[in-house]
Amino acid sequence: MSSYKAEDPIRACHVDRDLIAALEQWFATQLPRVIPTAVTGDKSATFKLTIEDALGKETLASVNEIGYAGLLDSTSGISLDWRSPYGAKLGLDIALKFDPSIFRVSRLTIEAQGEQARESVIVVKESVGGIIAKHRTLSGFFHPFIGAEPLAWLLTGMALTATVTAALSNRNIAGVGGLITVGLLWYAATGTFVKPFVSFDTRAYRTRMAVWRWFSLGLAGFIIFGTALPETRRMLFGF
Repeated sequence: MSSYKAEDPIRACHVDRDLIAALEQWFATQLPRVIPTAVTGDKSATFKLTIEDALGKETLASVNEIGYAGLLDSTSGISLDWRSPYGAKLGLDIALKFDPSIFRVSRLTIEAQGEQARESVIVVKESVGGIIAKHRTLSGFFHPFIGAEPLAWLLTGMALTATVTAALSNRNIAGVGGLITVGLLWYAATGTFVKPFVSFDTRAYRTRMAVWRWFSLGLAGFIIFGTALPETRRMLFGF
């Protein structure tokens, strides 16, 4: 009897009811078709959905058991676990953990015991990964590596200090430094407060995103029409 285990980090994505439902549906209908040896046995496979928030940890049998209000604003973790039934020819354990932490602890863990264990793990990895890929986001831009957030704030502080110092002697350099500082501040604040590496579809998240889009568009308009174009006009026409 062979065994095989694989762990894969989950890339930047947005977890909502649709993603959880798609994963649950795959476990219920597609997995038995592509890996039939993992579901044969005297009992049914075990599936559970676990949601952690400020009130505690809730374990559900299906995404349909999530209340109408959806995920609480304090949601701090979502896990999905599937286990093949006792007596199955292939013992298969699948664990998905979604976590918004800056330490990137979100993982897909698959473990199989039995014939074609390695091949089965690869099938699950590709199939589940494909479902998650449809919900990927660009949040990875704000979290390129572990520790990027404090580094972004450090660079923002350094840029602000340099800008203030330059303002005492050279106005043009201070203007450029101001733009760089604002850009770094926007980047650092977005990664820290608005767009976590893995986000959950809560009311607070949707509100933050709406405010962020409004602010980002306003900031872009100010930089383009209030700074860049007047400066370009001054350089070309002298006024």
